[in-house]
Amino acid sequence: MRRRTLFSAIEVKALGKITEEVLGRAFKVAQTTGLRYIIITDGDTWHLYDASKPITEALICEWSVLGEKSKDIASKASVIAKGRFGKPGVKPQKCPHCGYKGDFKLLKTWKYSLWSVYYYECPKCSGRFRFYVDPKGKKKSYVIPIISRSKKKMRTRFLL
Repeated sequence: MRRRTLFSAIEVKALGKITEEVLGRAFKVAQTTGLRYIIITDGDTWHLYDASKPITEALICEWSVLGEKSKDIASKASVIAKGRFGKPGVKPQKCPHCGYKGDFKLLKTWKYSLWSVYYYECPKCSGRFRFYVDPKGKKKSYVIPIISRSKKKMRTRFLL
């Protein structure tokens, strides 16, 4: 609960039993009760959804306990533990790789010194970038594009 209102719900299912029907029911419950976020898990797979968005665009974050590194799982699960669901209050305006404007897939979030860092992936070009936000709002937010190693090699080949 946040400020004496319901904030999120957790739906727990048997291993491998997360279906579209379960997701649909969870969204109906969230809409009727006014919940903003839904967490659905079968113990291995975890899905975090924003119930205020259409069901096709609602997925915020997902991970598999058995299929990912423990460091990555801890980073993603900390989003739930800290109650920092969704995206930051200030969102990136466009993709630094292709200029796409819209919603980006949140891959990971962490703290770096005074900054909250959000690691995004562009749905159009699959480019990844870090978005740094000052939680106190005193400093200007900024973006750092991430170039994969294979793309770096391609760039150096063209320069030679």
